[in-house]
Amino acid sequence: MFSPNLHYLISLGDANDRGLFVWDWENEQRVTSNKLGKPVNTLAFSESGEFFVTAGYMHLKYWYFDENGRVQKTETNSKESIMESKSADLTKVKTKVFVGVGCRQGQVFALASDGHLYVYDKNRKLAKWMNIKVERAISCTMTNDHLFCGCSDGVVRVFGTKSLEHILTLPKPPPLGQANIESGVKRIRIPATKDSKFADIMAIIVDEVNHRVVVLYSDRMIFIWDIKQLDKISVYRTALSHCGPIHEIQYIPNSMDVGYLDDESSVNL
Repeated sequence: MFSPNLHYLISLGDANDRGLFVWDWENEQRVTSNKLGKPVNTLAFSESGEFFVTAGYMHLKYWYFDENGRVQKTETNSKESIMESKSADLTKVKTKVFVGVGCRQGQVFALASDGHLYVYDKNRKLAKWMNIKVERAISCTMTNDHLFCGCSDGVVRVFGTKSLEHILTLPKPPPLGQANIESGVKRIRIPATKDSKFADIMAIIVDEVNHRVVVLYSDRMIFIWDIKQLDKISVYRTALSHCGPIHEIQYIPNSMDVGYLDDESSVNL
């Protein structure tokens, strides 16, 4: 992940490596080399770029930059520095596995795999928490006003960031094995039964300008939901049965000059 000021690129190792590195990517230099005590699943930057947060297995830690958004140098024998870090107060949540994290307005929102959402204040203290009532949570993403939680069995719950009020739950895709939507259909009529199973959510991104939510499902489907009218959620576009596994999705900003192998294949995902 790039820092907000684009000075650095942050990379995380896997569960065995557990390395956290900060790179000066323009000069092709590694600035820091930190070792994580526990495996990490995800990270998120604060809006100001003052710090970023790593979240994982019984792990929620803040990593700080200086007031200019630069890595603070420490006295070591190596040319590389070690970033200053401080753990969040996990007194009441020691056994949690965090799968999603987001930062907004001085608060950190951490989603645990068991479906509990925790909110930490600017002092890294637990301010409030709630149960979003799902079997398993998998990921989350944030806008200024909303928190989108991707969960198992096709569930996407949306909450307000200020009050944690439940805004809505997105419609589910077709049940597993029944993704045969006709062309031009805007609203899905799911032939579901009480025994129907749905794909889990792997990742979510939000297009705040066009009021759309892109959801990646575990059965390789991608749905773009139109949320202009929250009481009338509709399908804007779908991509079904991708030939291989997909692990993440990101928008390509319109300002980026991107080359494609085939002009006709270019899309804004």
